[in-house]
Amino acid sequence: MKEDKLNKMVDSALAFLREKRKLVIRILLVVVLVAAAFLLAGSRLKQKELLARRIFSEGQNAFREEKFDNALSSFRKVCRDYPRSKVGEQAVIYTAESLCRLGELEKAETSFSEYLALYPGGEFCAAAHEGLGYLMEQREDYRKAIEAYRQVFEDCSGSYLAPRAMLSIGRCFEAMGMWEEAKESYEELISSYPWSSSVTLAGAYLDVVEWEIKKKEK
Repeated sequence: MKEDKLNKMVDSALAFLREKRKLVIRILLVVVLVAAAFLLAGSRLKQKELLARRIFSEGQNAFREEKFDNALSSFRKVCRDYPRSKVGEQAVIYTAESLCRLGELEKAETSFSEYLALYPGGEFCAAAHEGLGYLMEQREDYRKAIEAYRQVFEDCSGSYLAPRAMLSIGRCFEAMGMWEEAKESYEELISSYPWSSSVTLAGAYLDVVEWEIKKKEK
């Protein structure tokens, strides 16, 4: 009985396939085409990623060689043509850095700000905030510079740039003649980041600030 049932099931299946042969072939053809499309798309994405990395690497090499015009051209190409690549985010930061080196400070500010808008909490947010702080400092807008530097360790906690940002805050306070505030910044840097290479500079600056404070008290 079981064997008869099995034979009937097989016969029914074969009959269905014969009857619906064209439909089955179409379904199989669709499956094959979809699979091929996915493979082709994956291959194209891989090619785009490799091309983006190559252009980005060329930009990095030019940046290291201080050929900032060439570097800027490469990074802008990555931003324009491959924004979703794995190096697209970093290319925005390098674009801003290249503009800084070329003295195009307003455009650099725009690029840093664009990065923060495109990648809130991104991997390079600390570098963007520090870059904005540097640009404000160059304009002698020290209060805005301090605000930007503070974002380095407030919005991007744990960043390796935090000690340097704190050092820059102290420097801005010095530029405004706010010696007590500068002293606090340097002392906080020394106590919070004793391992940092910025500590040596902070100690030297602190000596100058303390001397200014004593001079003011006399």
